Amino acid sequence: MVYYLYGLLFIAVVIDYRTYKIPNCLIFAGLMAAMMYHGMGSGPPGIAKVISDALLTFFITFPLFVIKALGAGDCKLFGVIAAFTSFTITLKIIFASLIGGVMIGIIKIFFEKILKNRTPVVSRVNSINYNKISERLKKLIPTSIYCLVMPFYSKISSLFGKNGFHVTHFSMAMLIGTFTVIGF
Repeated sequence: MVYYLYGLLFIAVVIDYRTYKIPNCLIFAGLMAAMMYHGMGSGPPGIAKVISDALLTFFITFPLFVIKALGAGDCKLFGVIAAFTSFTITLKIIFASLIGGVMIGIIKIFFEKILKNRTPVVSRVNSINYNKISERLKKLIPTSIYCLVMPFYSKISSLFGKNGFHVTHFSMAMLIGTFTVIGF
């Protein structure tokens, strides 16, 4: 059942990177699968535990949504993780995900510092002036690293969203946190 959770999280990451949302139908499918799995194993008490763990986790993460640290889909996805595992394991996953989010943020800040003086407003990766970025990178980093980074710049910057480096997809941190706590 853990592999179903990993698959669900991977699908959520892909959809989140493409649409900036985690669809409710994915959340619903995850909750139904968790209820069926725990319902077959424990009966009605298993279903009740799934629902209570999911709701408790959602309400614990909801203040992070209110302060705009997480999206609503992220809070609901944490509820799905709690439905598959348990509330105590989910607390560990939340902590590991927050650390993973910090690591992703540090990487994004690093790239933002390197590319600080790029074109002011970039709505698409295709409109970036590669010559200016290329010259700035040559000044900031050694040639050997520059030769490795520049060919992948468009791929790296596209990972950070339509609006450049200002959007963080927390679903990736959730996937990393789940792998860290549960393992394979």
